[in-house]
Amino acid sequence: MTLDDLKAIFAEYLDLPIDTDWAEVRYQETSTWDSLAHMAIVGELEDRLRIMLDIEDVIDMSSFDAAIRILDKYGFAFA
Repeated sequence: MTLDDLKAIFAEYLDLPIDTDWAEVRYQETSTWDSLAHMAIVGELEDRLRIMLDIEDVIDMSSFDAAIRILDKYGFAFA
């Protein structure tokens, strides 16, 4: 998965344009990022990457940047 793929997932589930300032995308601060969208993103990441995120990581995924850090723990590095 590339960084562009990750952006595309977030853009799809949060109904955001792909050229969004991703550093500003945060859970419950982004109007479309509610608990349902959060779980949809988590599910999509788990399906595509064939991983199971720990519950702590699901909770800690509070921003786009946090998602990058969390996925790095699972061996997915984004340059």
